[in-house]
Amino acid sequence: MLDNPAMQLGFFFVVATTIFTIMMWIIAAFAGIKIEKVGILLSGYFDLFKVEINNITLILSWLPIGSFIGMAGMLDLGEDETPPQPYDFRQKSFFTKFLILFTSPILLAIIGISLLGLFSSINISNLLNAYIKTSCFIWSVSEGQPIWDSLLASPIVLMGFTFFFLGISNLLTNLGSLLSAKIEDRNWLTVFFSFSSLFFAIGIFRLTIAYFSILNIAYFLITAILTGVIAMVFCIFLAKILPNN
Repeated sequence: MLDNPAMQLGFFFVVATTIFTIMMWIIAAFAGIKIEKVGILLSGYFDLFKVEINNITLILSWLPIGSFIGMAGMLDLGEDETPPQPYDFRQKSFFTKFLILFTSPILLAIIGISLLGLFSSINISNLLNAYIKTSCFIWSVSEGQPIWDSLLASPIVLMGFTFFFLGISNLLTNLGSLLSAKIEDRNWLTVFFSFSSLFFAIGIFRLTIAYFSILNIAYFLITAILTGVIAMVFCIFLAKILPNN
């Protein structure tokens, strides 16, 4: 069963989102920012597990579409709200914010490109072109069939694909967060970047429907949740040893 691409995708997806979240957490912690919440997987009306350690609420949910971190002062809520504190994200320098928001997605994208380049003959530009057209419903799933088949043929290549696209989507989403903090009128550009991860998710959704049966989707969910449990154990360890203002 471990050679099932749906199970592999569930594992790689949670590993990638956990790396993304934990790297942001570590950098923010050592930058003196107060961490309020860390979530592995996203909530769908209920959570599987919740605990508070070192003033951090750790949450394990069950919906494998991402993970998250909540930092004090992440959003500039205006003059009428609580006065900014030294440990707020919004009080840190642009360079610190840049490191927190972009180190992990850039690393994921680099790992993904490296794996695809070393272990497959897939042209990255062709993959991007096919995926974007599939996400925008310009192409049917079948038009990119040779590319999708080659992605599912090897676990390492599937891992590279997962890391690459999660890295790119999170990079754009975090860019939207940074622009939103700088541009007051929230123009169309900040909105586009902020919701870019949803755009990338459309392609995954179409490919999942085309390639995976209901049973495979169940395998994906179960594998993702089990991987999330392991990630949560690691998060509990980090919460005990990392500084938190």
